[in-house]
Formats: sequence, structure tokens, C-alpha cells
Amino acid sequence: MYHLYLDESGVEGLSSNPDKRNLDDDWFTSGGIIVNEKEIGGFETSHSEIISEFFTKRGVTLPEGFKLHYREARQRQWPYDHLSEKEIGELSNSVFNAVKKINCKLVSASINKRNHCSKPYPYTASVRAYSLLLCLERFQYFLEENGEDGISIYEKLTRSMRKNIEKDLRNLRELTRFPFFSDLDKIKGKIRSGDPVKEKVLQFADYVVYPPHIFFYTNQKCSNRLNEIHYKYYNAKGNWKTGGCVYIP
Repeated sequence: MYHLYLDESGVEGLSSNPDKRNLDDDWFTSGGIIVNEKEIGGFETSHSEIISEFFTKRGVTLPEGFKLHYREARQRQWPYDHLSEKEIGELSNSVFNAVKKINCKLVSASINKRNHCSKPYPYTASVRAYSLLLCLERFQYFLEENGEDGISIYEKLTRSMRKNIEKDLRNLRELTRFPFFSDLDKIKGKIRSGDPVKEKVLQFADYVVYPPHIFFYTNQKCSNRLNEIHYKYYNAKGNWKTGGCVYIP
């Protein structure tokens, strides 16, 4: 059995004030890690080692419910503020090195909200639902190739989020204007809500979803980290219909 651990980067809505837009306001990215259940222990071991090296050994007591978070680390928010810029980079390297070391695949889907959300409904759906569907399709392709079944886990999928996502997914699949190539029959059950404190792979998913998001909202200028992990993507050399790292401009 394979698991797809999913997270997101960005916010769904468009800024109503162009003068106060964030750098990443035009883009939304969903993405995550495909891993066999037998390999999950590798992520848990790497997580313990990272916590020990960068926090426990330095006398930092972490709050209950703490999780590794890429954006907070980059911004040196507490408790990352006890680390230097160099050490923040070393922590991030440790996370990405674990992803590269463990037998897994990555998927991501980035959508330009400024273009996508300006189209009239029902052509549009929430960017969360649309990008999620693209990731699930890549997961389906992977499962078909490996002759396995899988489940998908989305970090902290609330009841209201699930209701809105499921509504938009139904609408998307009924529209002939959207190309869909699979019934997602290898993915069992509904998307499960995941707890990143208990399921450590979700914390690694938080890290891997950020490089493609940065890559697209910087107009493909910040590419070092994405280039570093691109080979880990499912069907890395595929086109937008089949490749694991997809974007909708």
C-alpha cells in the first residue's frame, strides 16, 4: 500500500488590494510525497535525528504540537530564531537530504490564481480542489504503474474544507472542458485528514511543496532547491498531462 501525504503553499483567494499583494499572491501550490507504507519509518527516524541535532542538543524545549515548517524556518520565527542563517540552511538540507535518501516520489501542481480565478464559473473551481485533483491523478498513474492501491492524506483537512473540495471535484469531473484521464480507482476511500504531529511525513511534505511554489511565483528564477529534488518527482520528464511537477499558467 502506498500513501500520498499532501500539503499546500499559498492562499486560495485573490488579494482585493493590488498594492498590498504578497509576492506569492498569484500562485497556489498543492504537493506531497508518495511513499510505500514500509518506508514511513525512514521518515520518522530522520525526523527524530533532525529534532535532536537542531533543537534537543542545543537545549531548546519545543512546545507540544511542534512541527517542522519551511516558511517559519525561512523567516526564523520562534523556535527557529535560536539558529543562524547558516544553521537554518543546514536544517533544511537535512530535511531535503532525507527526502532524497528515502525511496519515495514527489508530486506537485501549481496554479496561477490571477489567470485561473478570472474565468467565469463553472469553468473555475477552487485552486485547492483543482491542484489537489492534479496531484491525485499523478498518484493514480503511479499506482497503476506499480500495480498497487493507495490512500491520500491531506494535512488538517477540516470538515468545511472537505465539503468545498468534494463539491468542486464533482463539478470539475462533470465539465468536458477539463481533461481527465483516470477514474482514480486505485486510490481507496476519501482523502483522509492527517495530523502532522503524529504523521511525520506530512512535515516533510510541507518542505517539498515549497520549492515549486517559490519557483513559479518568482517567474522561475529561484530554481536551486527545485533543481535539487526534481529527479525525485514522479515521471519527472513527462509533460503537463503526465508529469509529477505541473503548473497551470
